Amino acid sequence: MRRLALVLACTTVLPGLARAQAGLLAGFAFESGDADFSTGYSLAATYSPRTAARVGVRFDVGLVSFSRHEFAYTPPCIAPGCSGGGPGPGNAITAASATASVVLAEHPGQNTFYWIAGLGAYDVTKSARDGSYRRFGWNVGGGFNLGRNAVFELRYHGLVDPKTSRAFIPITFGFRF
Repeated sequence: MRRLALVLACTTVLPGLARAQAGLLAGFAFESGDADFSTGYSLAATYSPRTAARVGVRFDVGLVSFSRHEFAYTPPCIAPGCSGGGPGPGNAITAASATASVVLAEHPGQNTFYWIAGLGAYDVTKSARDGSYRRFGWNVGGGFNLGRNAVFELRYHGLVDPKTSRAFIPITFGFRF
């Protein structure tokens, strides 16, 4: 019975992994929830099963980070054990994400446009003083395959929260392996 399970795994799972495509994306990002933060950077790793169909799936893990503008004011911290406050930089927003998305290619092939939309979990750290929080969110965007292995992509990530509206827009360029 174990041999049968091993043979089935080798004949179904391993060829799928061999046809899978991984990639790395890097670029800059805009934060749209707070005007005190400047343009940041975006890094992501992607994984998707390779398919010739127009519809596919993709899994991403990513990181975006934004620093506070020089002119931004940080309110003083008066709680015991708290430091910081006053004018100037020192706080940043960092969001780590894990998303699953559906990809729709306009015309499958090398140089083609694609749409992407999905759901994910976001772990946001605003500052050491404000702490971190987790939110679910969504993303939507598009990209363009530049040849066989290069890609340009623009996405909008919105976090689901009844109290605030936190979102970011990464514009990235990357390579697939």
